Amino acid sequence: AAGLPGFTDLHPQVPESHAQGALEVIYETQNWFKAITGLAGVTTQPVAGAQGELVGLKLFQAYHRDVSDTERDIVVIPKSAHGTNFATAIVAGSPDKKYKDRPSGIVLLNADATGRIDMVQLGEILEQWGEHVAGIMVTNPNTGGVLEDNFREMAEQVHAAGGLVYMDGANMNAVAGWLNLGALGVDAVHNNTHKTWSIPHGGGGPGDAFVGVSERLLPYLPGHQILKSEEGVYRAEKAEKSIGSVHRHWGNFAHKVRAFAYLLRLGREGVPAMSATAVLAARYLRSKLADTFPMLPEGADAVPRMHEFIITLPEEDFIALEGAGIARGPAIVGFGKLLLDFGYHAPTVAFPEVLGLMFEPTESYTLSELDRLSEAILAVRELYLEDPRLLAESPWLMPIKRVDEVAANRNVVVSRSLSEGLPTVPALQENTERLWEASIPELKSRIAEVARSADLLAQ
Repeated sequence: AAGLPGFTDLHPQVPESHAQGALEVIYETQNWFKAITGLAGVTTQPVAGAQGELVGLKLFQAYHRDVSDTERDIVVIPKSAHGTNFATAIVAGSPDKKYKDRPSGIVLLNADATGRIDMVQLGEILEQWGEHVAGIMVTNPNTGGVLEDNFREMAEQVHAAGGLVYMDGANMNAVAGWLNLGALGVDAVHNNTHKTWSIPHGGGGPGDAFVGVSERLLPYLPGHQILKSEEGVYRAEKAEKSIGSVHRHWGNFAHKVRAFAYLLRLGREGVPAMSATAVLAARYLRSKLADTFPMLPEGADAVPRMHEFIITLPEEDFIALEGAGIARGPAIVGFGKLLLDFGYHAPTVAFPEVLGLMFEPTESYTLSELDRLSEAILAVRELYLEDPRLLAESPWLMPIKRVDEVAANRNVVVSRSLSEGLPTVPALQENTERLWEASIPELKSRIAEVARSADLLAQ
């Protein structure tokens, strides 16, 4: 749908009368996301989840400039928040000033024993510095996969102190169609269309997003809202006190078309079915691993997880690996790298739990794929228990060995003269297409074989 000539051949600056079909797509998309979030307004201009966060905080700042009598420069961010929230607060200009009587900028909010927001600490923060709090940024479900079921109480407390509530919607594919964010007290939320609503993720980008807002933030929305007249004519209108534009024209418009097509395919009943499937997939995978790998955070095993969960290695495994000279942190990184050899992208490692591996199978996995993934995860453990070095030097079957990421970031090479010739293409240890054709036991044997060959070469 996104590749139809009527969309791809349309210049973004044509008169509105010549772009009625494109404007209708944006109009319908805005209405869909208003219904999905339960919020009063939507901007479809942002082109990434992180940019959506930035839009949210800029809307907060514009609102407070209008209504607040005090300097509101504190952004409260829980430990369990999505990692970009902290960077977003800095980019948005949350000052790191030094005051004798209070903090500024980011104030970290701890988690309680269940992995949820520490409501006691939140109360203390608001009591001490509430008049300076611009807002709070809460990922829900949080990065531990735990639903913040005290969200409404938290929002009421922040609102009572004059602050606003930002919900990071990176994990919206766990709750879409089930939670009314407006009723929860959300003032702004982003959704990644590149994650929840069908757009390719990461290297398959470019990304895309939308931001839903409460009534109080409508006057400040960026870009344009698409309105429909009684005659069925679509037009663009800028908000009264708009913060401006966060991307040229209409954002990544083709992604709007694709997301809209996906929404139409899901339908009203399909949206909650999609998110329920994501939760089911994660809980099924967790059940396959529960007898082998401990869950994080510690002490919260009984807390239901939503679409993702975090595991760590058994204590006896850490002790055995340390005996072989592999520290705990590198062991977790090596685990993720070794999964590459089974044909899987490495899970999120070391965040938000330093010794954690986060798995998020999403709604697209079939039952057989989940079974194969769990088999691969268990095979990684069998490999490193047989030979710890397999973990320390992983991956083994990839075109290149482990990248020195620290050196690559410290010594950035931004250009290279072609007079030096083109770089040599790394030889494949294994045809990557075969990784999906081979069984997990076959790949396990192949990894051990390659490692033995490396030993012979070294000798």
